[in-house]
Amino acid sequence: AMIRDAVPDVFRLPKITVPPGGGKFFTAKDIDGEHAVDRIEGVISFTDAKPRAFYEAPYGEGEKGPPNCSSVDGIIGHGRRKLREDGDTRGPHDCMSCPWYEFGTKKAAGLGQGRGPACSNRIRLFMFDADSFVPIMIQVPTASITNTINYPIALLRRGVRLHHVRTSIGLTTSKVSGFDTSMLTYHATGKLSPEEIRRF
Repeated sequence: AMIRDAVPDVFRLPKITVPPGGGKFFTAKDIDGEHAVDRIEGVISFTDAKPRAFYEAPYGEGEKGPPNCSSVDGIIGHGRRKLREDGDTRGPHDCMSCPWYEFGTKKAAGLGQGRGPACSNRIRLFMFDADSFVPIMIQVPTASITNTINYPIALLRRGVRLHHVRTSIGLTTSKVSGFDTSMLTYHATGKLSPEEIRRF
């Protein structure tokens, strides 16, 4: 709720860019411009797992630019949703009826080794640092989705909610489909006080 009260459009929020190709520094964008940081610390207040994205090229070849088709709500997609040899299908369409929404299509289309859909989930994180009243937004890369999902689950197993702890997000390098890839790492660095919890 605080995010919706703070800004009318999440796409206008300050952004943190995860580096491609196994890079070890984030790019932080704010009113002072861009600067490199090796980790991000704050409170993850909200996660959005509805966006989806489809790339015509295999992993490591096509994700440097914008996706060929994408959806901000996981319901309506916009863009080209078929590979070139299957025809040029553009414009708004229903995500649930799209052939690339089905599990197993990623490997069948030659877009990777996973068993998931060719149109992959995207997760956005919204994080407050110690002094801000407006969150930063982090677009989680495909390769880091599992880590991002597992982190709050690990906290809940200890009886702790995601927005009740300070989190440090770092970077490590891993091989994915033969390519060096920057992977997000998550560590809880401390619990919030009752007063701090009420803020989020």
